[in-house]
Amino acid sequence: MINSLIDELLKESPSIDPEDISFACLGATGLSTEEEYRRMSSELNSFSHPFPFVATNDAITALLGGTEQNYGVLVIAGTGSIMMGINTEGTIARVGGWGALLGDEGSGYYIAVEALRLVCKQADGRLQLTPLREEIYKLLGVEDIYGLRSWAIQVGFEKDKIAAVAPAVFQAYRRNDRYAENILLTQAKELGIGVYTIMKHLAFENSPVEVVAAGGNLIHNKDYYSMVENEIQNLNQQANLIEPRQCSCTGAVKFGQHYSPPETEQA
Repeated sequence: MINSLIDELLKESPSIDPEDISFACLGATGLSTEEEYRRMSSELNSFSHPFPFVATNDAITALLGGTEQNYGVLVIAGTGSIMMGINTEGTIARVGGWGALLGDEGSGYYIAVEALRLVCKQADGRLQLTPLREEIYKLLGVEDIYGLRSWAIQVGFEKDKIAAVAPAVFQAYRRNDRYAENILLTQAKELGIGVYTIMKHLAFENSPVEVVAAGGNLIHNKDYYSMVENEIQNLNQQANLIEPRQCSCTGAVKFGQHYSPPETEQA
C-alpha cells in the first residue's frame, strides 16, 4: 500500500526525478520500540526506489514540525493522550498512549469518564448538585439519570462518543463548578508529570526545552492549556509550552535530515 502510494505521488510529480530525492520519511502511528522502527525502515527500503527510507512515530514528526528546535517534547491531549520526546542524539522516550483501559490520563475520554461518574454520585445524593450535571444532561439531550444510563448503554465503550462529553466539563468549569475544576486540575497534573518524566529520561529536566501541545482539548481550551502549562513549569521553569509552529510534513523532513533510525527508551 505504501509502495503504491509513493508510486502514485511520483507519477503526479513528473518534474521530480526520483534520483534527486535525498530520502523519504514515514511518520506512522504505533511505532514505539527500536525493533519496530528498524523493521519498518527495512520493509520500506525493500521497495524499488532509488532513495532511502526512514520511519518514526507520527508523534515525533508532529513534534519536530511543531518546534523550531531539533529536539523537544510533545504532549497530545485529544480523545486519548500520549507524550513523546526526542533529544539531539535521536533517542526517543514515550509516556502514556496505552489506551482507554490502561491509561489516557489527561485526555478527553478520561475527563469525561470522571465527570460522568461524579454526575451519578450527584444523582444518588452522595455529592451536592452543581452545574456539571446540567451541562452534561444538556449536551447529551437527556433529562435525568435514567436518560444518562440509557445513553451509556447505547454508547457502550465507544471511546470517541464518550470523549465528546468533555466539552460539558469545560463549560461547567467556566461556571465555577468545583468538581469540574478538580477534574481538570488533576488531569492537567497527570500531563505535567508525564511531560517531566520525558524530560528526565532525555536529560531535559534542567534545560530550556519547547513542549509542543497538540490535541483538541489543549489547543481549543485555553483554561486547560494554562493548567497544563502551569504544571509543566512548576516542574521545569525553563520549559515552554507552545502551539505547533509548522506541520508534521516539516517534521518528517527534519527527522530525515537529522536522525538515523533512533534508539528508543521507555519512560
